Parts: sequence; structure tokens; C-alpha cells
Amino acid sequence: MAIHFTPSTSSISDLTLHLKLAHQAGPEQTEIRTTFFPAEWHPQSGVQLTWPHAGTDWAPLLAEVDDCFVSIALEILAHGELLLIVTPEPDRIKALLCERIPSRFLSHVRYFECPTNDTWARDHAFLTLLTEAGPRLLDFQFNGWGNKFPAELDNAINQRLAGQSPSPRSPRGGEGRQVDARDNMNVIEDTALSDNTFDGNGKYTSGHGVLPPTGGDREGLLHGTYESHLDFVFEGGSIESDGKGTLLTTSECLLSPNRNPDLTRDQIEERLLRYFHADRVLWLDHGYLAGDDTDSHIDTLARFCPNNTIAYVQCTDSSDEHYDALRAMETQLRSFRALGKLLAEVEDAPSATVPNASASGFHLIPLPMPSPIYDPDDGHRLPATYANFLVINGAVLMPTYGQPENDEQARRQLQKAFPKYDIVPIDCRVLIRQHGSLHCSTMQYPIGVMIP
Repeated sequence: MAIHFTPSTSSISDLTLHLKLAHQAGPEQTEIRTTFFPAEWHPQSGVQLTWPHAGTDWAPLLAEVDDCFVSIALEILAHGELLLIVTPEPDRIKALLCERIPSRFLSHVRYFECPTNDTWARDHAFLTLLTEAGPRLLDFQFNGWGNKFPAELDNAINQRLAGQSPSPRSPRGGEGRQVDARDNMNVIEDTALSDNTFDGNGKYTSGHGVLPPTGGDREGLLHGTYESHLDFVFEGGSIESDGKGTLLTTSECLLSPNRNPDLTRDQIEERLLRYFHADRVLWLDHGYLAGDDTDSHIDTLARFCPNNTIAYVQCTDSSDEHYDALRAMETQLRSFRALGKLLAEVEDAPSATVPNASASGFHLIPLPMPSPIYDPDDGHRLPATYANFLVINGAVLMPTYGQPENDEQARRQLQKAFPKYDIVPIDCRVLIRQHGSLHCSTMQYPIGVMIP
């Protein structure tokens, strides 16, 4: 079992005590983390959507993708979370939601008017670090997945949310070491990240900073301290955290020459450990999806779940082009070792009979590979994956692809990983037309960041 004790302070309830007890051997490990990168199932305050519009590649599919985003928004709101919508056309989205969303939910929606290139909030939104003094909102450079697509507007969203003046330079992987403006917000730079080194000279503001909205009567949309890492190209879909100090990523993405070409693997790992106050990084060296633009983001392949569990894409068809790479990924996942090495670490842990569980490794829960889906225009294969689910308070939003047998098998497998959560299907066939899916379209914020 494990006891998670979170006392409230005047600023935030972030101090987490992990007490892990073996079934017979008594206390095994006690861990206090005052600064950590929370797992996705950590209690949340809200979710960000960056809504599609006619000025993007979504133009010919706008009605269909609006339907999908409305479905996602409705489930987020129905499960008690706040919703932040970033859009250059708030009036259109307000009218759409007023027509399609029950009126009792509408007061839980926040709007931020802002120019955007695209819709993939997972990769351009803030990543949140929780600390004793309050949330830190980490802003990394987004360069369109290695300069594949325009990204200068999406790269500036966080700076605009923070009331800062965006850099005039377009994001370029490993080149322009962008320096943020300091108009309205105190900033933490890379050199001031240690817990007890805040110097009181504008590097850090104790407690909650408030990121002001553009227009409206809200005091602020997001609460936390803005932390600039715009000298480092990094996307939220490329990282997973178990909330206990372990990060999971892929070498294919993070070592891409179009992201941070001047940094070695060791240097990138050192940054990840420092930025996220983590203990270790697990690197997956295998696995990909045809049609994927992200260079194998981890959130398309393998995902941390509670209780030392990893849900991952499994390919069982030896004739499928992914078979060898995903089998190699599965083998590598089996080699990873979980910290604590307990099969039943907390109450409601998956049964010890979960397939692929071992005394020293992670519980591995395979997700089915969707049957191939091809683009109707040019015939290329689209990157459908059940690993691209979103965890919210009390529910897992799971992408579906119009394949009843595979969709249901994926639902059953995710229920094993999240036994007390509702597994909510969302038809995401339109999202993969632009090479993303459900998780790619969203960014969750832990409790304390979005305040009613």
C-alpha cells in the first residue's frame, strides 16, 4: 500500500509524502517530494484546447473537427473540470458551445483570444511543475516538430498567456536561443531552478503569479510562475511522468537533428532531470507509427498509468510494417525496472495476474493496434493509436476509430490500468486526418493552476 499525504499550505497543496509498504516486510521506502512533475492522473483543475479554425489545415474538415472538439469539451466539463479554449475567433466558439453544450457547464469555460497556427495543445502548451511555493508553468520552444510546419504563432501562445511580448524570431530547432520579454511577469531562468536558490531579485515570486487574460472580467486564466526554457525545443507529447521521479521518452524524437542538434543525449537527459526535478529518464529506442509527424512521440506508443503500469501499443500481425519495431519496443519495455519493485503498491492496484507483470519490472498492459486507416485523398497510412488517451478527474477519454472490436478491446485493457475510472470513447477519426489524436489535442493542468 502507499499513503499519499498532501497538507495544505498558504500557497499550494503540493507537498506529497509517499509511504510504500510491502505486504509483509513493513515500510520499504518513504519519499517526500516538494517539487515534482505530476503524473497525468494527479488531481486536475482544468484542460486546455487550442481550437481549430478556417485559417489552418483544418479548413476543409472544419465542421467534422468542430464536432470532435465539442465531444471532447463536453466530457471534460461533465467531469467537473474547467476548460480553457485558446482561439483567434472566440465569438464563433462561444456560439458553437452555447448551441451544443448544456448551459450549466458554460460558466466553467474560459476563452483566450490569440492567433494560432494549428491545434495541438499537447506540444505548445505549458508543462506544469508543482512546488511548495506554487505551480511553475514551464514554457519550451515549439518549432513545428523539427521545422516541418509553421509554428511561430503556437510557439508564442504561452508568452501571450503570461502577458509577455513574444520573441519576433521564428522558432528554429537548436538555433535561435530565444530570450523571453519581462513585461508583466517574474521569470525563472534555467540557472535558477534549485529549490533553495531563489534570489529575491525578480527571478522568482513566492506564491501564485497570475497570468492575465486578454479581455473579459476574469482576474487570470492560469495561476503560477512563468518559467522560460525557450532555448530548448521540447514538446509535451514527447514526455511521460509517473509523478514519482521517473520520466519516459523516445530517442527518435529527442535526438532528432531538427530539434536540439548541438546537444548530446547525455546533455538532453541532464536538462530533463533538472527541469522536471526527476531521478531518471527511461529512453525507448524502438517504435514508430506510419504517418506520424512527431518523430515517435511517447504519447503515441507507451503511457504511464498508476501503480507502476505502462500501457503500450502491441502489434501481433507479422505482416504489418510496424511489427518488428513494436516487438523491439515491447522487449525494451520488459527490461525497464520500476522503482519500489512492488506488484501491489497502492490500494486498487491491478491484480498480480495482469499479463506481463513481474516482480521487478512494470505491469505491461498491451493495447491493440488499430486496423490500418488510410487517407482518402492520397492513400497514405494514418497514425491511429489507442495510446493517445487523456486522463482527467475520474475518467479516461479514449480515442476510437470506428473499429468496434478493436475499440472495445482497447477499452477493456485501459479499464485494467484505471479500474476506478470511467473509460469514455471519443471518435477521433477526423483528428488522425491531420496526424494527431485525442491526447495531442489537449493539455491538462493540475490542481491550483486554473481556479474557478
